[in-house]
Parts: sequence; C-alpha cells; structure tokens
Amino acid sequence: DPPPLRSAHRIVLRLPHRAPLHADSLFGHLGATVVPGVERWHDGGLERTLRLTHAPGRVHLSPAVGHIRAVLTLLDLRDLTSAIHRCRALLDLDADPAAVDAHLGADPALGELVRRRPGVRLPGTVDPGEMAFRVVLGQQISTKAAATLTGRIVALVGEPVPDALDGAAPGVPARLFPTDDLGPGATEAGVVDYIDRALEGAYAEWQETYRLGLAEIEAAAVERHGVPFIDCGPTAQDALLAAMERGELSFAAPDPRAFFDLLLAHTQEGLFGDPVHGGNRGAVMWQLLGFPGVQPGYSAGEQLQTSPVRKPRRFTAAEIGKGRRPSPEQGG
Repeated sequence: DPPPLRSAHRIVLRLPHRAPLHADSLFGHLGATVVPGVERWHDGGLERTLRLTHAPGRVHLSPAVGHIRAVLTLLDLRDLTSAIHRCRALLDLDADPAAVDAHLGADPALGELVRRRPGVRLPGTVDPGEMAFRVVLGQQISTKAAATLTGRIVALVGEPVPDALDGAAPGVPARLFPTDDLGPGATEAGVVDYIDRALEGAYAEWQETYRLGLAEIEAAAVERHGVPFIDCGPTAQDALLAAMERGELSFAAPDPRAFFDLLLAHTQEGLFGDPVHGGNRGAVMWQLLGFPGVQPGYSAGEQLQTSPVRKPRRFTAAEIGKGRRPSPEQGG
C-alpha cells in the first residue's frame, strides 16, 4: 500500500548569529553552486531540499538584519531540531567571526583583505556525504559544469520530493489571484512571503488560525480528490476554495468562511500593499494598475481618489535660488 498522505508544516524562524557576517560572499557562493533538482536561488535566498531522519523537508534561507530568515517546510515535526542544526552548519552560523578576523587580520598578507570584508564565513553542508560527492565531481572542472553534472545525476537516481512539501500555503493565494494573460498573479507578487512576514510580526495572533485552517484545506483536498491541495489542479482547487467560501467544507476549526475571508484579505494586502512589507514584489501590481506608488505630499484619501488630484506646483529651493518665484496661483 502507498504511504498515507501527510500535510506539511510551514515554520518561519530567525537563526541568530554573531556579528559580523559577510552575507554577500556566503550567499554568493551558495547561489553560484546550486544543483538543479536539489537547490534553487529565488526571492533573495537559497532554497533546498533536506534529507532528514523521519521525512524529507525543504528550507529557504535568506539574509536579514541581525539574523538569517529560515522558512522550513517539514512533513514530520520531530525533524525540526535536526533541520535547524543542518541549516546552521550550512551557513557556519556558530562560528566566532571576531576571533577568526582577529587571528587572520594579524597576518601581513591577509590583514587588509580581512578588514575590507569582515565576517567572511566558510560555507558548510547539510549532509557530509553529499558534500564529499560534490567535491569529487567538481575536481578539475568549472563550478557551472560541476553543478550541471550533479544535477543530471540527481535527475537519474535522485528520490522525488513528496508533493506535500509544497502544501496549501503557496497554492491558495495563487488560486485566489492567479497569473493569466492579463498579467502577474499572487506568485509573482510574493504574497506568501508577505503573509509569512506578517505572521511573524503584526499578525502573530493569526498563526494558530493559519496552522489549523491550512491543515483543514489539505484534509479536504485529500478527502475529496485523494491528493494534496497543490496537486488537485486549478479546477479542483477553485472548487475547494469556493466551497470554503460558502461554508460547505467541514472544518473543526477555524470557521471555513471566516478563514476564507482572512486569506482573501491578506492576499489582497500582499498584492497591492507597499513592497517594503514583502509583497507586491518589485511593485508589479502597482505597475499593472498604472499606480506610480506612494507620493509624498498627498494624503491617503487623495491617493485613493479615482479622479485626478490637482495641487499647486511647488518650487524647489534650487529653483527659488535661481530667481524663480511661485505666483499666488502656483502656491509656495
């Protein structure tokens, strides 16, 4: 019999480290050596699979102010401690950079280089056996060629990652606002990243609601279609979400209609909010609407008006310094 389907657990963590950390060199190396099928570089960080004790997992690692942001997707929570340990080993987060820099900085040949780039770490590995294999394959060929060769071997003999690792979390916003011929959708706008960050901070009170609600969506998908939500296909996914909106799905908690409304509201925020909060990546949705972005000097109400807002032309100090003066009609 096939193994039972399991829902994935999505966990966002801050991995602390001692300062300084030269993130550009560390993540630059990892990004330049990604192995297709195992790793990929996106959203400013490294995503890769993890071979863990109880079940496979996945992690996305990206540098942040004072910490490393880790988004773990696990099938078995018993693997959480091991997954964290492996991520720290990969990024050398337990090193003492001050001691390393002090020692190497005293060397006449290295001192100036250390002072220019303090906090350089030595990338490690999540799996010593994998590292040994990659080192052997990488002998006497370029980094790119080694990654390509390793990726081919992964495609031939690697074990497929369970589809449940993708889970309902990224799939729901993608169906609430899908990509189509008219333009980008929730995936391109980074809505899931926005929601993750919001749940870490301002929306922390909704963490348990999301955990329970997404698990109920997964259970409903398996009950109705025999596969996780991510594998249901667009038509079945839309039918599930429509049933949730109507309150027709049987949730233990939260209320399905209330959870749908919450997901929709947070998706809309991630689509059209200020990119500084993690969504609307690259202001793609503002570009789609022809909105130039938040404009200094205009109130929130003025920026939301559908008709043009005409305000007096204000001269800069440089223009006034050149002898130009605003007229009473132009304003000052």
